[in-house]
Amino acid sequence: MTNPLKIPTIPMLAMTLLFLGFQVNAQEATEWAEGDFAKSRLVASHKSVPADQDGPLYLGWQVKLEGNWKIYWRTPGSAGLPPVFSWEGSINVAGTEVLFPLPERFEIFELQTYGYHDEVVYPIKITPAIAGAPVTLKVKVNYLVCEDLCVPVVDEFEMVIPAAKGEAPLSIHAGLIDRYLRQVPEKVAGMGKTVHLTDVSLAGVPGAQNLILTLKGDALLSGADIIVEDIEDFKFGIPKKRLLADGNEVEFIVPVRTDRNNGNLSGETLTLIIADGWGRQEEINLTVED
Repeated sequence: MTNPLKIPTIPMLAMTLLFLGFQVNAQEATEWAEGDFAKSRLVASHKSVPADQDGPLYLGWQVKLEGNWKIYWRTPGSAGLPPVFSWEGSINVAGTEVLFPLPERFEIFELQTYGYHDEVVYPIKITPAIAGAPVTLKVKVNYLVCEDLCVPVVDEFEMVIPAAKGEAPLSIHAGLIDRYLRQVPEKVAGMGKTVHLTDVSLAGVPGAQNLILTLKGDALLSGADIIVEDIEDFKFGIPKKRLLADGNEVEFIVPVRTDRNNGNLSGETLTLIIADGWGRQEEINLTVED
């Protein structure tokens, strides 16, 4: 992802002093909502609401987790639930879009889930009904945190971001939000931009199939990974990876599990997340054919 918040380059020492020395005012972050296993808050990308030409307004839902506790991606896998946001009562908000950084894969007993541990920021794009006018955000987040057991949590926040007087300045949290925005897979057309999906095939018989995906890139793909999002009646197991050629080509064999009697994946449309192992990730859609 490019630089959506238009953050200027700042030398590392100056950036460190900025984060250590500045105090955050009330419009830039909420108080932490603290629980036994996690705490969360909202942070804003700007100190005031930008006009259209000044770029988008983002929030970040920042979550810090204790120990081995986890929180989930938009498609959590074999267990868990994604966070659900309610914006009822917000003022001057025409639309919201919650974005999900590239998740980690957690594996246990041939099962897999997708999510985050330690800390994560979910970027949220806010579209004001009137650009440059004040925004009042009332947010309720229902989410699940899990270790050996799962605990449901509800956090509520209210944030007022004032109207801009001239250009809307970035907040002290803009760099944090931007760092996680860069981890959101870029939606691309076709079969990929930095890494190309060169072959898609099915092996096995309906009800016991493997999805075989071949990727090719310009760099070594030993660190590459792929996520096939679950769809109705079909779930996807832990992929097996095999490097090909000089290491710039890789094959993934993905087990297909289905609740449908003799379910055939052929004809289904899938969403794939492709990570090249070098910090670039893309999202593509494809229809599987025999």
